[in-house]
Amino acid sequence: MKQELHHSGSEAFYEAVLKLKNADECRGFFEDICSAYELQTIEQRFQLLYLLTTGHSYSEIAAQTGASSATISRASRQLNNSSCDIASIIRR
Repeated sequence: MKQELHHSGSEAFYEAVLKLKNADECRGFFEDICSAYELQTIEQRFQLLYLLTTGHSYSEIAAQTGASSATISRASRQLNNSSCDIASIIRR
């Protein structure tokens, strides 16, 4: 079971994300609220999920991203246990 992360203000955060109109606005929003390290971590995690979803092998992903097989395996488990079917969102 996933750890409960929601708290007061969570709904307002997600509603604000839904108001973003394009990738540039989205990038600026996350640059304003995340540290450079946090944003880099989120982007790397998404990259792993994206590459897994689009059929790349672990070895291809490791070569392209520098991620370890353990990190790639964790991302694969995230796909399999996704609460929102992230793979279908990536494929849209």
